[in-house]
Amino acid sequence: MALFYGQPCPLCGVKMTNDDRRFATSHFLGPSSDLWQFSDAVMHFDCYAMWEHRARFVRMYFEAKKEWSGQNQFWGVAHSDDRVLVTANPDKLVGEVDVMLAETGSGFRVALANWEDWLSGEWFEDCRHEIEREALLAVLPMRSGPSCRQPTQLLSLPG
Repeated sequence: MALFYGQPCPLCGVKMTNDDRRFATSHFLGPSSDLWQFSDAVMHFDCYAMWEHRARFVRMYFEAKKEWSGQNQFWGVAHSDDRVLVTANPDKLVGEVDVMLAETGSGFRVALANWEDWLSGEWFEDCRHEIEREALLAVLPMRSGPSCRQPTQLLSLPG
């Protein structure tokens, strides 16, 4: 994950503050990509939401995260489709679910103990930007499926 220390937004050039809503990714693109400089970068969420390359950028990020998730021995895949990736780590020291949205590239970490409450409406407050709310609302019908009601029972952990 990119670190933030008051650097300028790579999209608008304005220095970011602690009060700004920010979006960041892990490093996932190499220099052969025309968007590599935005990989492992922090940017204003408002700039990111309006960015002309966001759809292509986020699709590459989402696909990279899906590929990585299949190789992670600690975080198993509970649900995966073209719109959302849900992974979970049932270890008693972690006990979390991670929800990644294909539409935004955003991730949400939710304690397993709070999962049902989060699905029932607490997700709304966790959203950092309107595009996250819209994207989560679009995938929340998946919450009634068994893979999201009991994520740890459906984990596929690499063996």
